[in-house]
This record gives sequence, C-alpha cells and structure tokens, in this order.
Amino acid sequence: MFEFMKIKFRELLKMRNIIFTFLTYLSITALVFFLIGAVKTGYSGSKADGYASMNGGTAGGSKAAKNNIFTVANKAELLKALYNANGELSDDPKIIYISGVIDICVDGNNKPLTEKDFIVSPYTLESYIEAYSPEKWGKKNVTGDIESARKESQKNLAKNIMVKIGSNTTLIGKDKGAKIIHGNLMLEKVSNIIIKNITFEDAYDFFPGWDPSDGSTGNWNSQFDLISITNSTNVWIDHCTFSDGDRPDSSFPLYFNMKHQHHDGAVDITRQSNFITLSYNYFTNHDKTSLIGSSDNASQDSGNLKVTFHHNFFENAGQRLPRVRFGEVHVYNNYYNNIGIYAIGIGINASIYAEANFFENLADPNGQIRYFDSKGPGYIKDVNNVPAITGIISNSDGVHTGSVNWNPKTRYKYKADRANDVKNICTLYAGADKPERQ
Repeated sequence: MFEFMKIKFRELLKMRNIIFTFLTYLSITALVFFLIGAVKTGYSGSKADGYASMNGGTAGGSKAAKNNIFTVANKAELLKALYNANGELSDDPKIIYISGVIDICVDGNNKPLTEKDFIVSPYTLESYIEAYSPEKWGKKNVTGDIESARKESQKNLAKNIMVKIGSNTTLIGKDKGAKIIHGNLMLEKVSNIIIKNITFEDAYDFFPGWDPSDGSTGNWNSQFDLISITNSTNVWIDHCTFSDGDRPDSSFPLYFNMKHQHHDGAVDITRQSNFITLSYNYFTNHDKTSLIGSSDNASQDSGNLKVTFHHNFFENAGQRLPRVRFGEVHVYNNYYNNIGIYAIGIGINASIYAEANFFENLADPNGQIRYFDSKGPGYIKDVNNVPAITGIISNSDGVHTGSVNWNPKTRYKYKADRANDVKNICTLYAGADKPERQ
C-alpha cells in the first residue's frame, strides 16, 4: 500500500511539473505576443484620448498590412514609405518607424543642403537689409525685386523641406534617439494620424521676411513649422520633443532692432482642423510654439479647432502655449517653467478651459495669459490652476475670465491630476524617449 502511494505521489509530482512548465510557456508566449503587438501598432499599450478620441477616434496605421509597416533611416526611405507606387501620397493604413536621425534638408544623395542651394539673385541678406530698413522704406508693404527673389528662394526651400503625411498613418520612433531635423511635416486635408516618440528640431528658414506692419515696430517672420496641421481631423501627437536644436533664435542678431527670427511654430493647428490631442510632449528652446487659428478673419474656424493639451512640459519657451483663435481648447495638467513672454494667448472668439496647470518662473508675473481679442472677445475659465488665473485685464474691454460655457467632462472621459503634482509628472513622462505612464 505504501509503495502504491509513493508511485502515485511521483506521478502527481510529475504532472504538477508538466502543468507548471505548460503555464510558464503560455505566460512567456502571451508576453511575446503582447510586445510584438505593441511594436506593430506603435501604441505601447496607450491610445488616443482627449478630443482625438472623438469623431470615431484616432488609430493611425493600426490596420496596416504587413507590407505597409516600414522602418526608415533617411529622407528617401521616409518618402518612399509615404507615397505609393504611382507617386501619389498614400492614405493606406501604414506604420512608419523612424530609426536614428533623419535630416530633411538634403539632396537625393542624403547630402546636407545650405542657403546657397536655394538662393535666387538678387537676394542677399545684406541687400535686403539695405533696401528695406525702416529709415529708408518706412511702414509700407515690402515689395520689389529683392523681396521677390527672397520669396522665390523661400519657395525653393519649401519644396525641399516640407514633407506631406497621408491619412491613416502612425509615425513613431523605433528606438531611443529617433529624430527628424530641418523639416516641416505637413498634415493637410488628412485624418487619423498618430505621431509618437520622435524629437523634432530646427525647421530652419534661411530667408525670413520683414513685415513693417507686424506690431508697432515691425517684425521678422519665418515660414516653416516643425509640424503644420491644416484642414485635418483626428490627430494625436504624444511623447514627442520639439526645439530649435542647435540654432535657437536667441543666438541670432538684431536687424531693425528686432530679432532675426528663423523659426515659426513648433505645432500649428489651423484652417478648420478638429479633434486633436497633444499629450506628454516636451516643448523647449522655441519662441512661437503653438498657434491655433491663423487669422482673425477666419470665421469658418468657428465650431472647429477642438484641441486638447494635457501633460505637456513647456520650458524655456517664449509664447503661444498655445495661442487660440475661435477654438474650443482644453488645456489641463501642463507644466510651464521659464516662460519668456506669456503662456496661454486668448484671441478672437477663443474658448479655453484651463484646468490644474502649474506655472512657475514666468518672466512676466502676469504672463500666465495674454489677450489678443480686440476684434471679438475670447474667454478663459480658471479651474484649479496654480497659481490661479484671475483678474487679468484684456487688451480690449475688461476682465474675460470665467465666461466659458462648456465643460470637457461632457465631451470625453478624463481624470485631471492635482496641479501640485503636475511638475513631477511632466518632468518624468513628457517628451521623446520618456516612459509611458501606467
């Protein structure tokens, strides 16, 4: 009897080991498939939230066939992944992994290009300064052969550095250090785009133009953003970093007593774009960061420009964090540090719900917000911000805080963190190569 029990015990022990081995295999297999799935979709387990979760949601290239999953390491490979065999911008679902650093301002052999590769005579910076100095030219619009040549030079540059992105695309950094430099991604009349885990640097304009009527003293203006979103819907930009790279505008001289500025926006959202979220991004060493609505005259933007900014880290930035015209914009749980001019700009018919943001080290003690609404009131609602946004006087006709008639909780699901926790959260998680928040 005792011997029989020993045999049975050994059989049970053997069966237990078989079961344990089988369960371990299943667990490892499940983990492998999970990781493969995360790599294939490029979501790292997360999905679009905020306004990008509305209007059917934003899934990018999640339905891409195997032959539409690419890894690219230079401009030529990127363009090949974006266009089909007929040379047309592809709207087929696609996932494009960015490997290493991709320079957009290059020739067909991936050789970097410079100002001399685009310049049109008789333009030179020296001739431009001489022709259009305020003392000589005054306040009238800039015209003439030198200005025409500058514009043609800028057009030549645009043909090289502006890269269109088709609908149903996920663009994602494959490994740490994925970068796109010296280029302007164009999202124009497209939908369902995800851009994730990429550093964008230095969309450099060699040919800024002087506008004597911009402000009271005139100003220099550049043409190119790091990302331009126009007339597009359902875009999610997550865990990216944006900066001027090693050519910050602060390093350039003054001409006509104004900074000779070579960069425009980091991410600009215009022309009836809608259902867009920017989350866990790091914006640094850049002036005009994010413009929502391009003109006081673009009344067609009313009812559009629904944008969410959450858990972004704005540091050593100048202004437009964001600046809003017409849009219904939810700005929550963002961290603002060392802001040079102002943080949130309120323009014509803007409606901004600012919630649980954390501000510190502002160059202007009243620089949390600024009004640009002389042609029609814009509004901002203060909800649990630190410090509170209260009592700010408009450029036009009085205090505008609190007059927002919508609540993001009626638009989509979210949970705001406490403003006092936002600094630590954004420092840890915001930007390319930073971990996903669990």
